[in-house]
Amino acid sequence: VPIPGATNTSLSFPSVQSSNVGFYSVTVSNAVTGIASASVLLNLTTYADPTWSGLAAYYPFNGNANDASGNAFNCANTGSAIHFTSNRFGDSNAAAYFDGSANSYLLTTNQFTIVGNQPRTISLWHMGGLANGEQLIYWGNLSSGGALSGITIGTNSTTAMHFILHGHYADSEFSLANYVPNVWHNLTMVFSGNTASALCYLDGRSIPLISSSGGGWNTASGTFLCLGRD
Repeated sequence: VPIPGATNTSLSFPSVQSSNVGFYSVTVSNAVTGIASASVLLNLTTYADPTWSGLAAYYPFNGNANDASGNAFNCANTGSAIHFTSNRFGDSNAAAYFDGSANSYLLTTNQFTIVGNQPRTISLWHMGGLANGEQLIYWGNLSSGGALSGITIGTNSTTAMHFILHGHYADSEFSLANYVPNVWHNLTMVFSGNTASALCYLDGRSIPLISSSGGGWNTASGTFLCLGRD
């Protein structure tokens, strides 16, 4: 989340408090593009770090698709169309590559537990083109209205880039006119119970909500988290 007024070359806390504990990064941008640094943890001695509180799943892609949160939402490779490649720092086997074919996705071996209208935050690093309706991450059941949950990235009818945080029939759509394809971007979306109040951040910068529909969600239980499927 951007820190109000933090636009100088340095950030200082005269007296560090527990509310300052967390991960920090810097975003440098112009009217066309931007880049975000790696995150650095600010912690306090003897203070219990709450950073991972509520974390459901975390995939660092260390040569595999295991969940590093400790919640055992490990992903299984669905076919030869998935392989691991270099991430934004050039580290080998630290990012998952999906070629867009029918079996190019990862699927958890355990059912995902964020269901119904529960609040949720999804954050990921992505590099890709302008494919239409590309699913980055989702879970739920498409066959029942309002049951899906996840992020779609693609183009709309006017070929403008859009991101959708959606629950099938309950969507929040965000537009980014100057999205630069085929470079690394950090995408974070926040759903707090209503599509009209959803938030989207690209490389640390808030982007405007274009439209919303449906109000709340009803994400189906008993389904699996999927990464990378069209």
